[in-house]
Amino acid sequence: MVLMGAIQLRTAIPGPASKELWRRRKEAVPAGIYNAAPVFIAHSEGAMVEDVDGNRMMVFAGGIGCLNAGHRAPRVLAAVHAVLEIADEEKLPACADELGERFRSRAIYWQSRWPEIGDVRGLGAMQAIELVRDPGSREPAKALAEEVARLCHERGLLVLTAGTYGNVIRLLVPLNILRPQFEEGLDVLEAALVAAFDQQPQSAPGV
Repeated sequence: MVLMGAIQLRTAIPGPASKELWRRRKEAVPAGIYNAAPVFIAHSEGAMVEDVDGNRMMVFAGGIGCLNAGHRAPRVLAAVHAVLEIADEEKLPACADELGERFRSRAIYWQSRWPEIGDVRGLGAMQAIELVRDPGSREPAKALAEEVARLCHERGLLVLTAGTYGNVIRLLVPLNILRPQFEEGLDVLEAALVAAFDQQPQSAPGV
């Protein structure tokens, strides 16, 4: 054991439990653009964290904007608890599922109309359409995604391009959005797709 005041190390870093979790993480989580220490935190307070191996360490590597208040800052915790209470009272998880299902019903129609929409995917209110040059090769269509985003922006709808190849239109809709607003946003996105693909708006049956 290494003791240095606040820092207390019981194992090498990373310890055996963190190593095992790191192995499982690499097997289960897609690789992205990130930089992380191979330790898994069990408890935290202020600038100090304790990992799953019982090592107590000091954090000098907080992400920009996300840890400046320190771990478990009382005012931050109070705000988080208040948000969770609102989420429970207003049934926001169910709202997320409803928004996601409504988006998917529209997006699947778009996919049937434009085969360049290679995939529709998401979870809850976070949804995405992936644009490809050809549905057979699935070659990413980055320029097309950028054009759809530009056309959305021109029409007052802010969307993001995402994905490893920049060919995904990713949506994350506020859970308190009014349903007429949501439908208007979907209409704008469809109009942008029409303009990008074939310039001939059509209406989906029952939409």
